[in-house]
Amino acid sequence: MTLPLPPKVNRNKRRIILGVDPGNVESAWVVFQHPKLVAKGLELNSDFLRRIPKMRAMYNIDIMVIERIANYGDIVGATIFDTEHWAGRFVERWDFTHYRIYRRDVKKYLGLGPNTKDAQVNKATADHFEPYGGGKNPVKGIQKQPGPLFGVKDDIWAALAIAVGYDDNEEVQQRFIGHL
Repeated sequence: MTLPLPPKVNRNKRRIILGVDPGNVESAWVVFQHPKLVAKGLELNSDFLRRIPKMRAMYNIDIMVIERIANYGDIVGATIFDTEHWAGRFVERWDFTHYRIYRRDVKKYLGLGPNTKDAQVNKATADHFEPYGGGKNPVKGIQKQPGPLFGVKDDIWAALAIAVGYDDNEEVQQRFIGHL
């Protein structure tokens, strides 16, 4: 007996995604609804943990996509375990549809190879946005003419790549269509 295929993702109604790059002390997050970065932040884990339910209601978020730690055979220390601990607490607090994603999969979903450096991941992520700001980099823009990614830096780039990569991958979304 074959099961029916899930319905196709409705590309006209893009999901609102909370992308999270967890850290051992502070975590970066973005609220993304293609093609717009709605909100972003970098805050202490304890503060972010408290805000999660309010953020879900305020932005009407459909799914949390959070980076998952992968071990490539290296020795890891306490900071890695602390990061994974916080990621688990965020998911528990979210208590709704979520997807844990490895960094290598984010790169793959953005059409990049596994050894791609962060600068190239950031560029591939930025390519998803309309460059309307001022200055040499109109996607980021300048204070007087901000672009769609004005203020995105450091770990916020990683959180944005997580959300954009998930949004780009219809196959992954199909697995969760019944839960959204």
